[in-house]
Amino acid sequence: MNGFTVVYAEERGGFLKRCAEKLCRAAKEIKGLDLCAVSDTEAPVEHEILIGNTNRAETAKFKEGVTLGPLEYRMGLESGKYVIVGDGLMSVSYGVDRFISEFLSEEGREMSGEVITESKFDGCVERPEGTDLRIITANLMFEKWARISYGEEGFMPNYVRAEAFRIMLDAYKPDVLGLQECSPDWHGILADTVESKDWGFVAPGKVDDSNGETILCYNKNTVTFVNGGHISYPEFAQTSRICSGLFQLKDGTGRKFLFYTTHWSWNRPEIADMEMRFYSDTVNRMRAENGGIPAFCTADFNTGYRSERYLGFVERADLADTFDIAKENGATVNEIFAFGRPGDDSRGSAPYAEGVDHIFGPKDMRVYRHETLLKNRMVDMSDHTPRCADVAWDK
Repeated sequence: MNGFTVVYAEERGGFLKRCAEKLCRAAKEIKGLDLCAVSDTEAPVEHEILIGNTNRAETAKFKEGVTLGPLEYRMGLESGKYVIVGDGLMSVSYGVDRFISEFLSEEGREMSGEVITESKFDGCVERPEGTDLRIITANLMFEKWARISYGEEGFMPNYVRAEAFRIMLDAYKPDVLGLQECSPDWHGILADTVESKDWGFVAPGKVDDSNGETILCYNKNTVTFVNGGHISYPEFAQTSRICSGLFQLKDGTGRKFLFYTTHWSWNRPEIADMEMRFYSDTVNRMRAENGGIPAFCTADFNTGYRSERYLGFVERADLADTFDIAKENGATVNEIFAFGRPGDDSRGSAPYAEGVDHIFGPKDMRVYRHETLLKNRMVDMSDHTPRCADVAWDK
């Protein structure tokens, strides 16, 4: 393999270029091999490793008649060239990692005529019987902070992580989602890749000096968006505001509910305390204006389970944590807080109580399942993984 050229498919943000360069570095560090990475706009050479949907004839032939499923990659030899393809950019990156571990590690072997395929998709997660509403809260990670935290070479771009978001919608089929740190770039990506006859958004557009806005996503097949929008905090309003929506279930009962998301300050306690008070007061006011219908609150609260600020919100808003009710019923899945760099399998985890993502609702609701989402590579969507709750309330 010494002297091979690693050829990556040209795409909008250079993610596959980084994958190719990663392979080259691994070959040098582990095996002492000298490989170079080039775009598929360069002329073909005899010895190549092809990454992604390149314009090479060998890539097209290797994919011929093959339909790849979600998060699935495929690699093998085609006419003397190594080929790695996937159903998307994320899966191609998984294939590159597998190529490194399989053929470039100290115990690595030579690739012969076999074809290696693997899917990271764990399957759809059905909702428990009796569920009225499946709620997800997810911080999508503002790319500015990703670059600061993980460096230019270490972060996974928004447009790549959007593939994980799409997988989450397909696998979990939520009714409503509260999304935080949705930069203008995220707005455009979601509009291009998700917004459709099936999925809608309550989003503000660009906000000057924003850290990344909060938005709502909803399933048009199961709920109707009645009205809603954004409510600015009375102070420090350039940060993420409250996003609210009045929705109606499409289950024939005509039941309505309020749904919210926001993002509290992570480094200024006095601001976070103000946000806690204003958020809870806003929920109380809107609940009263709408005849006392159920209200469900999500956020990146930036405060741990049963912290002073957490308990203040619960008491002031007169709500319950879906996790607590699910735990009483033995219906929790993955009681952990998973965090770290997307794409890093060695990322950390901590006790559930250290997590900052919570889903609150009426004290008399029923919760059939509460889950920290780890399946289907949800750990690659953000620096802390989403949470999901399946809830019901009396008709």
